[in-house]
Amino acid sequence: MKQLLSSCALAALASLSCFGQSQPCDVKETPCVRFEVLGIVQNENAPKTYMMRIVNTCPDPLKYVVFQLPKGVVAKNPADNSVYTAPSGRQYEVRNANASPFYSIRFKAIGEGISGGTSDVFEYTLPPQADLRNIGAMARLSSNQSFETHLTVPDCPPKTMVTGNIQTETGK
Repeated sequence: MKQLLSSCALAALASLSCFGQSQPCDVKETPCVRFEVLGIVQNENAPKTYMMRIVNTCPDPLKYVVFQLPKGVVAKNPADNSVYTAPSGRQYEVRNANASPFYSIRFKAIGEGISGGTSDVFEYTLPPQADLRNIGAMARLSSNQSFETHLTVPDCPPKTMVTGNIQTETGK
C-alpha cells in the first residue's frame, strides 16, 4: 500500500522547514552526542539521500562528524572538497570519501561547531547500488574527544519522491 505525503511533510522530511523538527527512525545516545536518522528519500532514478541529525550536548564544539560509506563507494552528493550548508545555515567542509577513522563521508565545521544542546542536519546521497543496513557514525569535538555509534536503518523505509510528492512504502 502506498500513502501520499503532503508537500509540507516532504519539506519537513527534506529540510525541516515546516515543523522545525522531524521524528527520527533511529536514535543512538552517547555521553555528549545524540545521533539520529531522520529519514531516507529515494528519487525516481534510485539514489538514496540519507538525512542525519547530530545533537551536541557538551560545551566543546563539534569539530567534525563522519558517516560510514560502503567500501569503495563515493557519495554522489555533496561533492568532495565542497561546502555543505546545513538547514541551520552553518557550513561544513566535505571530504568524500574519507579514510579515517573508517571509510566515510566527513563534514568538518567551518568556524565554531554546534555545542551546548544545539543540532545540525547532514544529508548525503548514495548511488543506487548502495544499500546500507547499518551506518557507523563518529563525532569529534574540539577537545579531541570522540563519540562513536552504529545507526540502524532497516526501520527507516525510504520515502520515494515522485513528481514533487513522496510516497511511503508501508509494510515490510
